[in-house]
Amino acid sequence: MSSKPHEPVPTDVAERLRPTYLSVDELLNDLEHEVVRGGARLFAGPTLEERQIAPEHRKIALAISGGGAAGAYSAGALETLLGHMHAHNQRPDIILGTSAGALNGYGVFLEALGKDNPQLRQNPDIKQPFSTFIASIWSYLDRNKNTSEWIVGRRSWMIDLATRGVSTPLRRWGLALALLFGVFVFNPFLFVSLIFFLGLESWLPPLMRNWGSAGGPALQLAVLGGLSLVGLAVTSFVLKRMFFTSFFRDTPLLQLLSNTGPGGDLSKPRHWSREHSLDRARVLSRELVAEWYKRQDELPELIITATDITVGRECLFTLVRPETYRHLVRNGWLAVQLDCDDDKARQCDAIPGALFTRGQNLLQCVIASTAVPGAFPSQELGIYGPGSRNDVRHRFVDGGVLNNSPVHLAIDASASHVISIELDPLIVTDPLSADDRNEVFNFLETGITTFTTLLRRAIERDIRRTVTWNRFLTENPSAALERSKGKLVPGEASFNRELKRIIPLYRIAPAVREIGTAEFDGRFEKGRRTTTLRDVLRRGVLDLRGNHIWRATLQSVPLPEGQAPPK
Repeated sequence: MSSKPHEPVPTDVAERLRPTYLSVDELLNDLEHEVVRGGARLFAGPTLEERQIAPEHRKIALAISGGGAAGAYSAGALETLLGHMHAHNQRPDIILGTSAGALNGYGVFLEALGKDNPQLRQNPDIKQPFSTFIASIWSYLDRNKNTSEWIVGRRSWMIDLATRGVSTPLRRWGLALALLFGVFVFNPFLFVSLIFFLGLESWLPPLMRNWGSAGGPALQLAVLGGLSLVGLAVTSFVLKRMFFTSFFRDTPLLQLLSNTGPGGDLSKPRHWSREHSLDRARVLSRELVAEWYKRQDELPELIITATDITVGRECLFTLVRPETYRHLVRNGWLAVQLDCDDDKARQCDAIPGALFTRGQNLLQCVIASTAVPGAFPSQELGIYGPGSRNDVRHRFVDGGVLNNSPVHLAIDASASHVISIELDPLIVTDPLSADDRNEVFNFLETGITTFTTLLRRAIERDIRRTVTWNRFLTENPSAALERSKGKLVPGEASFNRELKRIIPLYRIAPAVREIGTAEFDGRFEKGRRTTTLRDVLRRGVLDLRGNHIWRATLQSVPLPEGQAPPK
């Protein structure tokens, strides 16, 4: 039996879905419409139709992926995008962020609450030319070309060494002298042996030169061996104290976040203890969560992704309304709602599988989403079930480990339109392309590149999954009805509608990646030219002033010239 031919997609719908680059204004026009399954026609099955979406049914999601220092590009894109949305009386309804995307998402959320630090607008020494809070933060941190001090504190030299290496003679000689000093301090045996080997024993004190005749080689060997053991013990103790949990500490970033609120001071990096920073962060977190619960009907929802290494699952820290939380739990996500003493926080108690964490943990949830394993310490947070405040302690690391793309998560949260802000170019990689990097990768560069590759592939996987469903639905308009049979929940109109339409998907990404994951203070590209975070930030602003938004609803990436799209 021959299969039934597919119905052609109507012209107006085809134009609305056509893969192409859009300007911001064209994107905002798209956000006013939806493509849904229409009614059945005589002697034909259902087809697709385009119509204007009702405001109460529209749910615009900003899905902001991670990428370390390259997150400055997302902040620049948000500067232009949010400015145009405000001018068109639109706003994001749900903000989703992973890793650096969680930091950017938190900045957008903070500004929506009206709780951002006024120093960025009022203090002449800090005031920035950008209109959005998050773009102003990135710009201010890069003002003195020492952004890494705000991220990792006094260990910023490690970031500098990992990203710039020993590219100048001064750096090479400095590293050589540092290694020689380390040998002298922590291993006298090797140092003295090197002196004798080079014939420079005249440099040694008389007592050490005469050891061979005064006490014999045995005494000399015993003394130097003992000193070496002491040096090794001291070295082990120092390294354990400095790097027992991670290369970097989370205190500098915690200090920065705790000063982003109205009462904070962004004039210089702080040097409080971790306990002091954590106390200030908890106070600000409680204030923000309480404010959201009071005005939740007019404010965007927030989802921060992390990886729960206690149970080995993706975890979502959420500040969402009950209907959204119910969708997430039903779709199998480990969602942990930020709690509050307000009665409205109890609305999620009746949802099977609901989990909570205290509202004071909001900023620590953001820190957890950025905790790259090994680079930053894992975050310990308590979670509990409905009707209980007995914390069960779990440990969390970077959300990008298992899910660097919040796109599919946005769909499961019932978004009607998804805007994905990413940090890697939208290109189809040539499998025969050669690696033009002539330098030898050190272990830090290899680790950073590997982690970045994993993040990029996670995004591509989720994008392709969404695009595949959209293509299937355009060819089989009745498939959504078949998929939803027996699964409709009375009284949940938004959930029922979610299964009957295409998900419009828009991708914003740079043409080239100008800065690496850890290059917070820029890098040497050619000679002494440096790319800074402000350059990347401005690139994000300028890109969205042109046609730079890819309508990816039916085709995830632009194809090379001359190549036909898949059928």
